Amino acid sequence: MKLISSLLFIFCSLATIAQDYSVDRKMGAEGKASVEATMGIYQDPSKTKIISSIGSHLVSNLATQPFPYEFFIVDSAEPNAFALPGGYIFFTRGILVLANSEDELAGVMGHEIIHSYNRHSIKQRKKSIVPGILMVPEVLASSVAGDASKIFSPLSKGGEAMMASHSRKDEYEADDLGVQLSAKSGYQPDALGDILSTLNKSIEIFTGEKEKSSYFNDHPYTPDRVSRIKKESANLTAIPSTKIFNTKNDFLKALDGVIVGENPGQGIFKGDWFIHPDLKFKISVPFKWLHQNNPSSMIAVDTTQSVMMMLEIEPKAKTANEGATAFADVFKKKTGVSIDVNSDKINGLTASQISFTQSKDRSKQTIKVLWVEYQGIIYRIVGSAIPGFETVLISNMESFTSLPTQEGKEITKRIIRVVEANDGENLKGICDRSQNLFSTKLIAAINGISEDKIFKQGELLKVIIEVPY
Repeated sequence: MKLISSLLFIFCSLATIAQDYSVDRKMGAEGKASVEATMGIYQDPSKTKIISSIGSHLVSNLATQPFPYEFFIVDSAEPNAFALPGGYIFFTRGILVLANSEDELAGVMGHEIIHSYNRHSIKQRKKSIVPGILMVPEVLASSVAGDASKIFSPLSKGGEAMMASHSRKDEYEADDLGVQLSAKSGYQPDALGDILSTLNKSIEIFTGEKEKSSYFNDHPYTPDRVSRIKKESANLTAIPSTKIFNTKNDFLKALDGVIVGENPGQGIFKGDWFIHPDLKFKISVPFKWLHQNNPSSMIAVDTTQSVMMMLEIEPKAKTANEGATAFADVFKKKTGVSIDVNSDKINGLTASQISFTQSKDRSKQTIKVLWVEYQGIIYRIVGSAIPGFETVLISNMESFTSLPTQEGKEITKRIIRVVEANDGENLKGICDRSQNLFSTKLIAAINGISEDKIFKQGELLKVIIEVPY
């Protein structure tokens, strides 16, 4: 190990002594609650156990233990990982799709553990997100959603609001100290570079664009990071240690079943509908509209930004009428204006609604809020439209209905399937017989292999297949 790296690791370890970490845990806990609400936690105990076990092994080799570390899988298809203050570490299920060894996953974990350990998020100025979609109705914001960010935050990139943008210095420090932690824990230190290369190649294939190096990009250029990691790792030796998995094949088999892409359990957009198979409802969302879904709400905006619609569960009211009446009471207290509550049936479901018009800065909007009772849950649908688009808004809001049983049975999900190769088999042969959905180029990338690889008997390959939900 290089002397300068050793001294840096020791210095950072000593810097953690005698500090007050209560602010870290408080900020981390608040961030965790936001992650759960806006991104969702992936409910797969066996996969969560993998990251918790590897993470705990890494943490046990830290010089000090300033706070307890907790590891979670975020229900997001995007390959990503991030750390919140106070030891809250998150990995998306998308990063699991790209991992090809325990060492690679440990490399990502070591990087994020160092971010939290060295308090990088505490030191960074946090970004703010200012969405520019329609104007936020002031009364609606205070009466229904609590604040404007509650309405529009789902349109931001998942979790972006709670994750600080680390400086290049912090990213490089997390790389350097992370690979040292990996080596100290018995993992190959250069494995972080391997999974970064897999990530970079997979994204290039998926998007058709190569990553561009830019001095003004906060995040380091991936090839440069990989080069630095390889150089740093060349001077490190993994200390013999018992790993979580005995072999690479054992690790790969444990990834079988990870959901790829949309998780139907959170609801999916299919054609001109948003469908939730678990809650057994659907609502019209035109295919061309911009939309985003998370555990707490679904929000959609038409391409001209003339209509906005948001669906969420009413947290307080026990009936549709109770929700509408409570809103009308608050509205009158704040504005002195009375609004009528209209109760009726919507597609056979008990519903209540209110509507009003708001003008601001020469702009006018029709606001409509609809409460619907369905299977013991009160759903609240909030809509906003500029003049001329009211009919479009009403048509989509009032499309909320039960999901036909047969339609629910037709919903599928995409998952990772780990298949065993036959001796002398090529990549295309394995993909064809396993009914793989994606190109052999992308499958080669996520497995970290070349397209012309010839397999030996018993070698494993991750493919992506479609199965009933």
